[in-house]
Amino acid sequence: MQPCAACRRRLSSAPRAPSALSPAQAATNVARISSYQNKMDSNNKWKPKEQQLIQLVKDYKLCDIEYNTPLSNRTTIKKVIWGRISRDLGRSEVTCRRLWINISIVYKRLAIMINEGKLSVSETRKNHKLAKYFDGSLDFLDTWINHATRHDVIKVKLHESTKLILSQLLGYDIDMETNEASNNNKICNDVKSVVDKADAESISKEDCHTNVGLANFMAKHIFSNRKFKLKTYLDDLEVAIVCSVQEPKERRLLIKEIDAIVSDLLQG
Repeated sequence: MQPCAACRRRLSSAPRAPSALSPAQAATNVARISSYQNKMDSNNKWKPKEQQLIQLVKDYKLCDIEYNTPLSNRTTIKKVIWGRISRDLGRSEVTCRRLWINISIVYKRLAIMINEGKLSVSETRKNHKLAKYFDGSLDFLDTWINHATRHDVIKVKLHESTKLILSQLLGYDIDMETNEASNNNKICNDVKSVVDKADAESISKEDCHTNVGLANFMAKHIFSNRKFKLKTYLDDLEVAIVCSVQEPKERRLLIKEIDAIVSDLLQG
């Protein structure tokens, strides 16, 4: 039985199975794939200048100056070393410094996340875009990790461009890993919107009598004209927060003070 004319037309118009590639076409496709893979690999490895800079910083023991050199001599010694690195690398001192900051601060933020249990080394090594940071070339920065103060950690966490870079590479907001963190952030934003309308001076001295930590903090940093180091300020603020009974007026004051500190850190 012969198929009807309509059936013959449908059969003739049906897509045909692709023919096998010729050896030349197959070789071309393999070459293209290999070229693409090589390009991706090169993009996810240290560039020659970056690799050279990392080695120079390590060889000149630049990071050890923070811990092995008196404060009065650090600036001078650092300038001399950066001058030598600039000469060896064939780039301006400003360019070398900026490149090193970009490299080192990403590693520091990753190390902080690992120490806090928010990320594992194996996860970073599996991420082809981050694996280079844990290829061993930056291990000498662990000295910073071991000596970092709370102020140092906060400053790294507040580096906005680093947060954006890592959030893109990891595929999630690194400061909002959980729903709980998201909810806490919403609460903070709600409270901060109220703080903008509140006056810190509205807190009476009677309010402070209910909280020794808050009273000490206000006497030392609000009612006194004395100046203190940022670390002292943060330590006292933490005590005030921990001891706080979380009365609304007290909370508004503390959050306003925290906002001021964050603003100072961002400008520094």
